[in-house]
Amino acid sequence: GHGALWTKMSEPASPEIVAVRYGDREFTVPVVGTARRTLAITVYPDGTVVARAPRVATPEAVALRIQRRAPWIARQLADLARYEPKT
Repeated sequence: GHGALWTKMSEPASPEIVAVRYGDREFTVPVVGTARRTLAITVYPDGTVVARAPRVATPEAVALRIQRRAPWIARQLADLARYEPKT
C-alpha cells in the first residue's frame, strides 16, 4: 500500500530541499548528503538540479553556497533550454 512510500519520505536520509531565487526565477535544489568534502551541483539535461554536500555541513551553510552558485545554475538551465529540441 502507501505505507512504504510514507516511511521512505519520513526517513531522515531524505534529501533536504533548498529553494534558490535568482532574478525572477526560483528553482528547488534537492541536497543529497555524501561523504565528500565539497559541494557539487549537477544540472541534468532534463533541467533537474541536484546538489551533493558533505553530511557534516549545516543546512544553512549548504543553502548559502547553493545560493551563491545561483547565477551558474541559471546559466546552465538557460543553455539547456536553448538546445531543447522543439517537439
